[in-house]
Amino acid sequence: MFCIFDAIYGIVDMVWISRISIHASFAVGVSIPFVSLIFSFGDSIGQGANSLMSRYMGVEDYESAYNSLIHGIILTNIIWFFIVICAIFARGILFNVTPADSYLLVWDYLIPIIAFAYIFMFVNFFSETLQSEGNSRIPTIFIVLSNILNIILDPIFIFNLNLGVKGASYATILSAVIPFIVFVYVFVWKNKNSIIFELL
Repeated sequence: MFCIFDAIYGIVDMVWISRISIHASFAVGVSIPFVSLIFSFGDSIGQGANSLMSRYMGVEDYESAYNSLIHGIILTNIIWFFIVICAIFARGILFNVTPADSYLLVWDYLIPIIAFAYIFMFVNFFSETLQSEGNSRIPTIFIVLSNILNIILDPIFIFNLNLGVKGASYATILSAVIPFIVFVYVFVWKNKNSIIFELL
């Protein structure tokens, strides 16, 4: 269920955007693989950290499990930085090669997503690391709720606020902010995950 709802973000955007124009549909269609790649970075790092954390927690080595979590967070930050740098150079190259409307719309959709890629990556990363503690319910609930929110916000931002392609990306970002805040609250402010609890 988690994987299915994780993949729905781009599909929902595509459904609503297809009602605007062919150019807009092309822009989102081209962008979805890049958005999926951003999501997969968080998933991959989270799964790696999940594996290490589970092993260390199995032998009650909570300090090493915590170090695995911290290294995963650092690696996620580094990858996000390189994604932003690559996007800056790619945008300049694309604009110089072809300023066609379809390609300009690609960046209308992608630039906000890339700027806030940090949120998407960390939502997926924290979801995976929570599962290392046997807690798959919380991340699944929040991913499902964020997708429902995205479905609600998409037509509002795209049509009611007349933001077009940009509106789809803004709705996607806003719907991901809520689980991001919840996960940061759980991990950082309240220390409610078992690794930090055991260390304390």
